[in-house]
Amino acid sequence: MRPQSTQQHHLLPDDCCRRVSEMSTPTLNHVFTLDVELAPPVVIGSTPHGMRRVIPITGGRFHGPAGSGTILPGGADWNLVRTDGVTHLWARYTIVTDDNVPIMVTNEGWGTQDDATMERIFAGGGADVDRWYCSTNPRFEVADPEWNWLNHSVFLGRLLPPNRGDQVRITVYTDAPVPTPSTPRKADH
Repeated sequence: MRPQSTQQHHLLPDDCCRRVSEMSTPTLNHVFTLDVELAPPVVIGSTPHGMRRVIPITGGRFHGPAGSGTILPGGADWNLVRTDGVTHLWARYTIVTDDNVPIMVTNEGWGTQDDATMERIFAGGGADVDRWYCSTNPRFEVADPEWNWLNHSVFLGRLLPPNRGDQVRITVYTDAPVPTPSTPRKADH
């Protein structure tokens, strides 16, 4: 049995404030950019929560300092445009690195696109760049040890204004160091 310490460690309010004020502003490091291909949305319609659409993900690619690979078909964005004009995005899909590592992605965020803007985008009209805002919090789940850092880092995604309705581009950043990929492994066949 280990003896209990009689010494107590207390932080005084001044100590806490000093530590917070000494923290530097985080810098963001580019992880990768996802070019996500989309099918036409399935319009659920006007619900008590707002205009609901399910936007199927049909594939795509990603590339950046952390690595590159493919976006698998089969995911979707369960998109909601609230009556106040705020868009809630909640997407789940799978990406696979070029060295054959599957990674599950959950990407949730908020934007300032009203229903008319969303309709115009899906009709191929593009977004008003000056009025566009959409940020997300991508979360990753992966079993491969080389990519384990994705499981415990915090990420910021910026959804760029789409110029067509069948593709979106999401640039992903972190304030953690971004490892560079090692020598690619052969795909399992």
